[in-house]
Amino acid sequence: MFVPGGWANDAKGDGFVLFLVERQSGENFSVTVINLGEGVAEYHPISGNSATDVKYKLAVEFKDIPSDRICDSAFWFFALRLIVSKLLIYVFVYCWI
Repeated sequence: MFVPGGWANDAKGDGFVLFLVERQSGENFSVTVINLGEGVAEYHPISGNSATDVKYKLAVEFKDIPSDRICDSAFWFFALRLIVSKLLIYVFVYCWI
């Protein structure tokens, strides 16, 4: 299932995040966070040889998430609410999962 998310009114502008939620097996899920812009350099893995050859991983996958965490309404409330700061998105998405 694709779920849109992001943030608005940030000092650097708006950001868009897409969540891909997939059932792995039984009661476990995976969530892939796809960031298409602002925040990629801060919260996603980076590879490359030099400052001119930087590649950002736009999609980060979190595996083996129990169903009780996926069904947690507090997480989805903040993940789906667009008028939160980028820091809150980081805390509730990248740290919670």
